[in-house]
Amino acid sequence: GQQSVTAVPGGTEVGSYWQVMGAHDGPYCRAGEKIANGSLIRLMHTQTRKNLHSHSHRSPLSNQQEVSCFGENGVGDREDNWIVQVLTGKKFWRRNDPVTLKHEGTQQLLHSHTVRYDIQIIRGQQEVTCFAQENSSDNRWSAAEGVYLPPRDYAAEEGTGEEAEGAGAEAGDADQDE
Repeated sequence: GQQSVTAVPGGTEVGSYWQVMGAHDGPYCRAGEKIANGSLIRLMHTQTRKNLHSHSHRSPLSNQQEVSCFGENGVGDREDNWIVQVLTGKKFWRRNDPVTLKHEGTQQLLHSHTVRYDIQIIRGQQEVTCFAQENSSDNRWSAAEGVYLPPRDYAAEEGTGEEAEGAGAEAGDADQDE
């Protein structure tokens, strides 16, 4: 089944860790490969091994587009694909750089806001949704703490001489920027 996705300011708990994976039906993501601006990725929650997922259903609190965790052991569907948009103008996503994550299927941005749950198990946690407004500061996220692998240039290692671009296999904490 699907699970709810919430956010907490700072997000420094183990439940906030996500692993960057290659897109569903896309190229395999190799360890240490840099994640280029515009890359299509999946994010797998490291505790549940479910993918960050969205679809055209409405969220329970704000009635925006729902975001959930879906799939098993990283296997899901095309609704798990996200486009990385690096907001610094850099070519690659780097630790602490703000990004937006655009849902490939609906073209809406991963979003959180001050609307909080009031049920005991997740009381005080912020609702995570997708939202169409491009310039909202509530759409900005960053990879903060986590496991970061040294970058590898697979193209050079394989003798093509071209710089490798694409999704990477860094695991990190996808926190909302405050």
